[in-house]
Amino acid sequence: MVKANTRGSGTTRRIEPQRLTYLNITLGEFIQMAYGVKRHQVQGEDWITAPAANRYDIVAKAAAPASEQALQRMLAPLLDERFHLKIHRETRVMPVYVLVQGKNGAKLKEGDGGNTWVSPDPAGGARPRTQFGARPNRSTGRRPRR
Repeated sequence: MVKANTRGSGTTRRIEPQRLTYLNITLGEFIQMAYGVKRHQVQGEDWITAPAANRYDIVAKAAAPASEQALQRMLAPLLDERFHLKIHRETRVMPVYVLVQGKNGAKLKEGDGGNTWVSPDPAGGARPRTQFGARPNRSTGRRPRR
């Protein structure tokens, strides 16, 4: 069953051996799951990719127990049937950024001995992370174990 979400509150992602229940999910998120791609790899109209895009509910049952990955792959034909999607895969040249040391040396400081370091959250706090990540105006990461 695929239908437009009318609740408009909270998302649900539940996978059981024979059943998928996804509630309040954008079409772009369904495409990511069905085709095993990341958010930045999905291009399309705003109604597909925007965070405020229309949201849908999918409740589907498989004929036999299947793995999470197999159930998610079963989404592709369901999306094609319901939304008449035309999927096109291509390789694109994308910009890459390299972090290099400036001519006056590194400005990074040695950590205090803890495993996690953080940079300030634009919202005013600091949020510990367990892996390296970068967003505009913020980088976070975890110091390698010795």
